[in-house]
Amino acid sequence: MSITLWKPEPDPILHQALGKLAEECAELSQALAQCLIQGYHEEEPVTHKLNRTQVMEEVADVKAAMRWLFDVLDEPFKGESARERRKLDGFKNWQAMLEAHFAAARPTPKPDEEKMPPPLASKLGDDGAAVCRDASNGADGYEKVTASYEAGIHGRAKTSQSGHEMQSPATGFGGSEKPRACPYYDGITQRCPDILMGVECRGPFGPVSKFPEGGE
Repeated sequence: MSITLWKPEPDPILHQALGKLAEECAELSQALAQCLIQGYHEEEPVTHKLNRTQVMEEVADVKAAMRWLFDVLDEPFKGESARERRKLDGFKNWQAMLEAHFAAARPTPKPDEEKMPPPLASKLGDDGAAVCRDASNGADGYEKVTASYEAGIHGRAKTSQSGHEMQSPATGFGGSEKPRACPYYDGITQRCPDILMGVECRGPFGPVSKFPEGGE
């Protein structure tokens, strides 16, 4: 195996110009890697210097080192050469391909869920208590009937906006006498026809003991 006897660049000025350009390129490479890891628009956590500012400074240093090397070599710094133009055209073509790829891979936006009608179950309160529609007095609102354990223990009746007494959900009793079960309460819509007709309803939450004709 033969070994080539390499020797350092004998011209000290050219040696330093080449070395300086290599050093500046290494610092630019480090700044670029920092942008990849931390983000181009973020700042360095120790110095609080913006990464994009650091990159632009290193690019300027590389350009300055390049111009010095060109001066040492007595080569005119023409700026954009034919090779640079070919390289730049290739980079722009690559960019167009990437943009087209990511545009095609973009997922189809879902329909606006806010415009979808809310499910009937949304008429339940946040704590799971049911709400009944009171149309006897023309009211459009819903009143939450709290299904608390304490109310079930003491058998306290709850009252709708129109004053209709409703039995406690825990005991099935709303007052002193045993109420009839509400045959129209389906557990989903929370709509009681008795209340809609302005009739006192004592059992929208109690056990259903009978159903209307055609029902279950």
